[in-house]
Amino acid sequence: MLRKGLVVLVVLLAVTTPVLAQGGGKITHEYNEDLDAMLPLFDDGRLNAYDIDAPIAVFYDTDSRPRLEANGNWVWKDNMIVYDEFVVSLDLYARLSGSDSFQKIMCCPIEELNAQVAAATHDLVLMEREGYRLGYSVSGYFWVSAPNGYFFAWKK
Repeated sequence: MLRKGLVVLVVLLAVTTPVLAQGGGKITHEYNEDLDAMLPLFDDGRLNAYDIDAPIAVFYDTDSRPRLEANGNWVWKDNMIVYDEFVVSLDLYARLSGSDSFQKIMCCPIEELNAQVAAATHDLVLMEREGYRLGYSVSGYFWVSAPNGYFFAWKK
């Protein structure tokens, strides 16, 4: 029994270590009420945090900017300037063939994505690199796919 558990642990570490190296994410656990179970997840902000064996990591890159009033003055609260978070790009990380670690394979500025989505009349592939794809469905979802058949979608 101990040997079987050790093999499972070694396989789990081998699968997750490259993903952990990218962005420094660690695997933690979160309680899921619907399943009445603790589920593993990455704690580094990726959108596909619950897909522990995912070959690709999906992130929104954000920037903080001061909130402005209509007259152009900064908004203050409790003697501090109020900042808002803005999504500036959608970034995808994957391990390309011949590489031992995850690397950024796509960086899609949000303005470009919004322009393509606004003009979309049918489902489309927005970007592709070495079999990894980023797409948009006119039903309102972005999606990514990987060469091994992995698929992940999220609401725009």
